[in-house]
Amino acid sequence: MRTDTQITRSTMIPGHEAIEFAEKWGLLVCKYADPQGDEAIIEPEAAREIAEEDPSLVYLDLEEWYWSEGLEMAAAIAEYRSRTDLQWLQPLADAIEEDLYKWMGERQRLYLRGIQHYRTVREEA
Repeated sequence: MRTDTQITRSTMIPGHEAIEFAEKWGLLVCKYADPQGDEAIIEPEAAREIAEEDPSLVYLDLEEWYWSEGLEMAAAIAEYRSRTDLQWLQPLADAIEEDLYKWMGERQRLYLRGIQHYRTVREEA
């Protein structure tokens, strides 16, 4: 289990850890398809209820929501955090990391609104 909530080179976070990470940074969580429903993007509160039954259904794949420059920036932040000779970069890495997650959350919610709009239009047709 990861001991911190910083960006690392691994972008897939499973189960309860994904929920905690999403709550901290204002992100949504993904749910694998199961007999009760299709794969979906959900709020952490809904994910917590699902994870009580089966935590393996819930995940957060950060790479799925990064744009190419964001993924490179995340790798650079992970590198800065692993080096002890660049302590002066730590405050900058923290600020950039916060912005990355903010933008990621906005992308997730925009995607979710698009999906919901598509379903509404399809149902009305």
